[in-house]
Amino acid sequence: MRIIFVRHGQSEGNLQGKIQGREDYCLSPAGIFQAEKLKNYFSNQTLVISHLYSSPLTRAFQTAKILAELWRVQIKIEPGLQEYDMGRLSGVEKEALEKKIPEAKKYRVDSGDEYFDRIQPENSLGIESASEARKRAKNTMEFFFQKHNDADVVLCVSHGGIMQRFVEVVLGTNRMWKTEIRNTAIFDFELQTPLLETKKPEGITDNIVVNKINLFNSDIHLLGS
Repeated sequence: MRIIFVRHGQSEGNLQGKIQGREDYCLSPAGIFQAEKLKNYFSNQTLVISHLYSSPLTRAFQTAKILAELWRVQIKIEPGLQEYDMGRLSGVEKEALEKKIPEAKKYRVDSGDEYFDRIQPENSLGIESASEARKRAKNTMEFFFQKHNDADVVLCVSHGGIMQRFVEVVLGTNRMWKTEIRNTAIFDFELQTPLLETKKPEGITDNIVVNKINLFNSDIHLLGS
């Protein structure tokens, strides 16, 4: 299965410096421009997809809708692709966070700790923890493997927080990696199914699995914009 993750275009929440979480925002004019540029890039690459999934949040669905103009495929809503639930912090301006919710300070390592990476489940802020987000990403990837075969090309429009957890699951690492994922950035992987990975042909002692990274956090389509 070839699976491509893209982050949505810039949203009004991004523009306003908000902690978005699952608070719903439309694309900004710049975000629409970014999605159009991504569509043109895919067109120039003659990419043909078989399935298109989107987070249920408007900023992702709008991006998916622009991309879908290239192919005759239905956009399928997949809740597993939606952004971290940021609980009580959703919709709060980043610069005013500790003033509006002083309690947040004790959970935050530094100002760059956007998703409160060390916070534990069932916390008082109602934030989805990194371990909960990774489990969701893992379950969603298992769903994709069950639904699709090696010939399918799957495009997923998602969000910068949860996409970090998807990348960890795809790469098979137990480590947490912080990655700044820009609006409309592309992660493009070619993956063998788990069934193929465990199947060993007769007479072969080691079945070497070779997955492939085509693009990693690429926004080449925005260069020169």
